[in-house]
Amino acid sequence: MRPPVWFLQRQSAVPLTINGRDYPKNAMFFILVYANHHNPVIFPDPMTFIPERWEKDAEKNLPKG
Repeated sequence: MRPPVWFLQRQSAVPLTINGRDYPKNAMFFILVYANHHNPVIFPDPMTFIPERWEKDAEKNLPKG
């Protein structure tokens, strides 16, 4: 259960404030896909295959980035 890509890289187009911390325009961000997919706060019991997570309106409960 490993993602095909371990991380994503993004660059901010405008200055941002995230959780009280300021980031300038063109700041680089790395999104750790593997860490997010294995975070039990986001996906309870992350090491178990539970296809029901994706039924019906499950997408509206996922964090958006």
